[in-house]
Amino acid sequence: MKISEVAKLLDLPISTIRYYEKMGVLPDDLILRDKNKYRVYTLDSINYLRVLKAVLDAGFSISEVKNMISINGIS
Repeated sequence: MKISEVAKLLDLPISTIRYYEKMGVLPDDLILRDKNKYRVYTLDSINYLRVLKAVLDAGFSISEVKNMISINGIS
């Protein structure tokens, strides 16, 4: 799925998804690239973004999420 489709599906601005990637809370290994170097989001990355959105909506900060990921890894 392209970033615009994911943004619409999850009700997130495209800029927010790119921000998560830039801040390191959306790991590069969850984002594939097509032959034109466009981002391609898989079901795993979409599910990860759903969880990330829920955690942030629950009141955790980006910093806290990064900390959790560095301690526990991604599962």
